[in-house]
Amino acid sequence: MVAWRISGTIDVKDRFTRFRYDIGLCDPDSAAGSVSGSQRPKPVGGVPMRVLVRLREDERQPRGDDAGEDGRAYIDGHWLQARTETREDGGFDVTYDDVAAAQRVRIDILLVDGDLAVLHPTGPIQDLDYHWLTVFEDPSPTEERTRSLPLLRFGDSSARALSAKAMSTLNDGDNVVRALLWFATRTLMRRLRQEGQWLVFKKRVYVMYPAKTSSWAEVVGRRQVHINGEEPDGLMIVVLFHELMHIWQYDHSIGVGNWLSAFVSCRFGISRDTRDRQERNVIAFHEGFAEFAAWELWHELFGMEKVLPYRRAGLRQRESLTTFHEAQQNWLAVFSGLLCLSTPDLFRFRFGRSDETVTSAFFEHHVTRVSGRQPACPAPPGLSIWQLLRVFRGKPDTFFPKDWNVGNADNGFATFLSRVSVLTDRLDADTRNLIFDLIDPASTREPTSLCLGRLRDTDP
Repeated sequence: MVAWRISGTIDVKDRFTRFRYDIGLCDPDSAAGSVSGSQRPKPVGGVPMRVLVRLREDERQPRGDDAGEDGRAYIDGHWLQARTETREDGGFDVTYDDVAAAQRVRIDILLVDGDLAVLHPTGPIQDLDYHWLTVFEDPSPTEERTRSLPLLRFGDSSARALSAKAMSTLNDGDNVVRALLWFATRTLMRRLRQEGQWLVFKKRVYVMYPAKTSSWAEVVGRRQVHINGEEPDGLMIVVLFHELMHIWQYDHSIGVGNWLSAFVSCRFGISRDTRDRQERNVIAFHEGFAEFAAWELWHELFGMEKVLPYRRAGLRQRESLTTFHEAQQNWLAVFSGLLCLSTPDLFRFRFGRSDETVTSAFFEHHVTRVSGRQPACPAPPGLSIWQLLRVFRGKPDTFFPKDWNVGNADNGFATFLSRVSVLTDRLDADTRNLIFDLIDPASTREPTSLCLGRLRDTDP
């Protein structure tokens, strides 16, 4: 009997960088079409993944007097199992002591831990063992007791050293997407824990892929998100974060929202869906904040471009908004207003008039930078997504001692900005009122209205 040591690495091929020009963020043939340095997304491997390493003796063992094809009968040998997790680099190591010299090695992985399960929706949630995936298996026993396995990479068809079964598993489109969803969600969960225990999800989250319909977050149980996956990889991660932030808001709010009303209005034609200008303030905020958080997290966690607020003309073309009242009840206007809180150089951008002409191009809907110097502009709020997530938490001895109340129909964008003013001390009354004007289709006010100096044509 001898000792065996098996090591390997599991990750997912990086498919995120192409997203930047898949949706028109930049020209793939230009220098701006690449991400370099510390902002280049890394292949998946930076979050733990459950690994089941199995050893099996030759399954052709005599079973008695019953005859097989060669005159002998056989039974299957038993798998010896050792469970572990991948390290930060995606690597794993397992040692077996006192086993027979000739063994077959098999590697299974499970996208489940105490906080997260990424599953196929047709499989049973109660029986998580159903969802193990075989990513490596020896075709026959070997006596090589110290094994460094070939790289096991989802979405990489170049690993010719693997068996046909393992290649099929690692290159199956649905498996690749689930591995990407696992990596992105675990990356988010790890960062939330680093930012503070109050920010973490309260129970295990289930990410189901592929969804039978469009992507959605479970309203009743508030544990499941279903991802459709029709988008490019990067945009799919934004959709994932959007749905996860619905769950996060449920976890970090008090009260119960009137989601049934939103669902009924969506399904029976009263409005397009829950993202409509006929929403109550709190529903518009819930949707707008989920969208805002999704893009901010994509920027913070994966180094992609910071999305900028919408021009007034962009909001008009997208949503046909005409009044500030409509803007408060529209998820996209709320999204744009929240972006004003996180845009570092808010006072360097022009929002324009709502009657200006814009095309359907992605960036024509968003604000443009004004050239020149502004010697006396106030500091913008410049709040990070992590600071704004903490605004959901009440603070004793303030005007907002309780957590955000999702059951209060009037708790919309204006209320949230008041909480930001009180709970962060980063938003004064003048800037708060300016942000209201910046999403008001009837306003022509620009951020520079709070600056004392006049813009010059160019920087000196």
